[in-house]
Amino acid sequence: GAAVKEGDVLLLIEAMKMENEVAAPCDGTVKQIVVSQGQMVSTGDTLIVIWRAGGVSVTRSRVLTALEVANGQATFSLGLDDIGNVSGRAEISLQLRDASGNASPLSPAHALDVDTLSPLPPRLDSWMADDRINKQEWDADLIAPITGQLLEAGATLTARLRQGDTFIDLAASSGANGSWTIDRNELLNALQRIGDGAFSIEVKQTDLAGNVSPTQIQQYYMDRTRPGRPALIAAPCTEDGWINLRDAESERVELRISLADTQAVAGDRIVISGFAR
Repeated sequence: GAAVKEGDVLLLIEAMKMENEVAAPCDGTVKQIVVSQGQMVSTGDTLIVIWRAGGVSVTRSRVLTALEVANGQATFSLGLDDIGNVSGRAEISLQLRDASGNASPLSPAHALDVDTLSPLPPRLDSWMADDRINKQEWDADLIAPITGQLLEAGATLTARLRQGDTFIDLAASSGANGSWTIDRNELLNALQRIGDGAFSIEVKQTDLAGNVSPTQIQQYYMDRTRPGRPALIAAPCTEDGWINLRDAESERVELRISLADTQAVAGDRIVISGFAR
């Protein structure tokens, strides 16, 4: 429980009738003392680390080096295969075992919080009924906020709008039961900076442990311009000027339509009506 500063002497190791100071590598608090006063440690002793988490116990060991014994401290690295995919409390215990097989008592278990599970991607709700904005909705200022679900408690949501190579960061707020919202004014300011056409909203979350979810991407479309009126260039074109049964059945009736001044873009739909009944 003692607070120490970087460089403070933590303990002394006696080797070759000389005392070696072991200093704190950084500022911090002493959580546990693994060895007892007068305990013998030797080159070749095995440092054993026991990791318990999620109901699973894993034991790993390696041989100490002469330098580690002289310095009075050793480093033991644990990877995901050792830690496992868990979220909760874990315990670490330590033990020394010499070359003859003699073992020290286990150190008191050191508890710590562990979360190696990435959160799920946030979910985006349906927007503007059909995920599109038209001129009437834009002119009437009917832009709705973007909402979603599945935000973990305490997690941070990262959201951005993308159109081509343009990226615009969006601020979002969290609500109850994992809900979240991108305010309509925040969204409107971003939409005013892009042109008509397809765009996407990309969202991801970072939990309290720093794990990042996959990115959820939703596609939208915006067209704030009413298209101009198309014009029929020529009457139905057939070989003899008549539309007969054979022409109709073989879909040989061709209409030539001008798109000049219509501001048409790929993906627009042309509608033809007025056939005789």
